[in-house]
Amino acid sequence: AQTATVKIWNAKKAFEDQLTATPGSVVSGGQINYTYRFAQNAGSPVNAVVIIPLDTAKVEYVAGSAVGLVPMPTGMSSDQIAAAYAAGGKAAVEQMASAQSGPIAALAWFGGQLGTGQGSLDGAFSVEVKAAGPAQITMTAKGYDGATLIQTTQANVVQVLRSIYLPLVFRQ
Repeated sequence: AQTATVKIWNAKKAFEDQLTATPGSVVSGGQINYTYRFAQNAGSPVNAVVIIPLDTAKVEYVAGSAVGLVPMPTGMSSDQIAAAYAAGGKAAVEQMASAQSGPIAALAWFGGQLGTGQGSLDGAFSVEVKAAGPAQITMTAKGYDGATLIQTTQANVVQVLRSIYLPLVFRQ
């Protein structure tokens, strides 16, 4: 006998958002600029939080570059940040973040209670590429309703090119 679980929602939960990276290719040591645009909550009401985790093996957050987003330190996963926000709001996340140390591992936006058609953010941040080419940098914005992940939005992939150094030839 086979069994199945059917989940029925009476209203879809979805964000209208976009994560964009520029430039499309870079060398190791170069900088990638990301913009995150949250246009609105397109579904039923939510307690909105968006988290953009960084692949710290490949990139490093450029200090002071965040606009509209809160840098979150190492030691906190996206799910932990969302759960802390759902349990105690932004103040709880800030308290948890202040107890952590190390490099920035994610950026977050705490949208709060948003009804259908509500919400707006034009955020930005930059990272420096640590990975040697050839490689790819992928970045994803994770959208939560409280502690529940409801969607992911992927940025365009950035190609890390191989740097080639050629010797200078001198002629006399």
